[in-house]
Amino acid sequence: MRKGLYLLPLLFLSQVVLSQQFVFERGYSTTYVETNKTCDLDEYASMCKGYANFLAGSFENAQLQRFNSSIDYEDPDFVMEIPHAEQYLLIDFRPFKDNELITVVTHIEIKDSAGEDSYIETMNLNEKTGKLITFKDLFKKPDIASMICARKIEARYKEDNMSVLPLVVASVEVNPTRFLIMPDGIEFVYPPNLLEKSNNDSVLKVHISELMEASPNLNWFPGFLEKNIKHQEDQLDKVNRKAK
Repeated sequence: MRKGLYLLPLLFLSQVVLSQQFVFERGYSTTYVETNKTCDLDEYASMCKGYANFLAGSFENAQLQRFNSSIDYEDPDFVMEIPHAEQYLLIDFRPFKDNELITVVTHIEIKDSAGEDSYIETMNLNEKTGKLITFKDLFKKPDIASMICARKIEARYKEDNMSVLPLVVASVEVNPTRFLIMPDGIEFVYPPNLLEKSNNDSVLKVHISELMEASPNLNWFPGFLEKNIKHQEDQLDKVNRKAK
């Protein structure tokens, strides 16, 4: 296997302890995969590999669709040659037992006839039902939540003057997708040098306390609930001590 997916950010490699390595060979593409240690656990191993297999199949289909669209059916001498493409995946599986949630961050690098590209995919999964959790599932008023998040991203990165920022902000306003559900908020993750000049991922966390106007479903945010309970217990303890 090619050494380490090593075209991806080295800082990310240092933050995630990698474990399994495997390869998916297709007719017109090869996908190299590395996963974190969570995927060594029996309860997650098949899920990790199934997700990687899905990404490998999607990559193969994308190659075929692009070349099929270029076929000249009126030219009897037309010969289609599909060059072999490569995809490199770093998959970081993160289970949260408190709310039966699995979040996944995947760093992807591709090399094909169109050139080279790298990007990040995120996924939030209900471990019990297997259902993907969308941004709209988290709030009674998702439009308000998306606008708040968009403003946070805009404020955080506007001084970096990256040309893509308006497009990113607009996409978050309409339909946030590149996010992770955290115990006490939502984390947006973007690849290096997209929103700021940096070799590291751009990560912005919006705490659920900043999104209360959007009526969040707090069952997905156990950290916020625990913090509130602890605060209430502390306040009650103070009252009881004063009463004595």
